[in-house]
Amino acid sequence: PIGEQVLGAMLSFERRFLESQRNKERNSWERVEGGELRGKTLGIVGVGAIGGRVAELGSAFGMEVLGTKRNPETMPEVVDEAFGADGYTELCRRADYLVLACPLTEETEGLIGSAEFRLLSRDAVLVNIARGEVADEEALIRALQYGQIRGAALDVFETEPLPEDSPLWDLSNVLLPPHMA
Repeated sequence: PIGEQVLGAMLSFERRFLESQRNKERNSWERVEGGELRGKTLGIVGVGAIGGRVAELGSAFGMEVLGTKRNPETMPEVVDEAFGADGYTELCRRADYLVLACPLTEETEGLIGSAEFRLLSRDAVLVNIARGEVADEEALIRALQYGQIRGAALDVFETEPLPEDSPLWDLSNVLLPPHMA
């Protein structure tokens, strides 16, 4: 189910469902043109069981799949390009969709911060199904507010439940399922 939630999040951004929903809420019939996942680059930080399923689904949609794993020699065949655990910056440079699926460890806490958000393209979307602490939440909020990245789908947060005063609630470019993947 986690892999399917990631796929749903990517489709929501690619097909621009968030904008269509906002138009619906305003009773506005405005056509939005969505894209396709085919041909996009999916970067998965942590290709274990869950990341492997995300890779399979992305590959089935015709995405180029990049992944990191402690031992890249054991990477599933559906991953087009494998990197060691330290290859996450290369994924940031190349991914249209960056999926965090790694465990929370001393090495991964704060792994994706201001420097990594600067590496991502303005059209990139972050999907975090790992743990909230893997991405620096303050840096993520700034990246979203200032258009450094297109959006984020966050299933996990540094503090859960997400505090009522979190700026994430008010950002139109964020999906916030409540740790349900």
